[in-house]
Amino acid sequence: MEEHVTLQMTLTEAMAQRLWTMASRNFYAEQPDRFELLADFDLPLPNDPKFDDGSLFWCDGYAEALMLLAYEQQTNHLATVLWDVAENGDLMGCNVVLSSRPYNAG
Repeated sequence: MEEHVTLQMTLTEAMAQRLWTMASRNFYAEQPDRFELLADFDLPLPNDPKFDDGSLFWCDGYAEALMLLAYEQQTNHLATVLWDVAENGDLMGCNVVLSSRPYNAG
């Protein structure tokens, strides 16, 4: 059985906004083949209707995505982490947090 460790940290909204580099309205339903689920986690599926009016947040690294996931969950939003397989400049793929937070909410 895998051991879980709880980390305590405090993030302000301004700090959380520095965890992502680009945001968009949720378009998962339009391009589901562009995203892969992370199999290591028991997270909500991206086709949950609660995500319909939500946001996608691209993060530079895995640590940033996990911190943003925790922030979204603690601010009462449903959230999951995806892998964007689209080519992004010289990089192949990127961590994305899908949140039920409405896109216009910032």
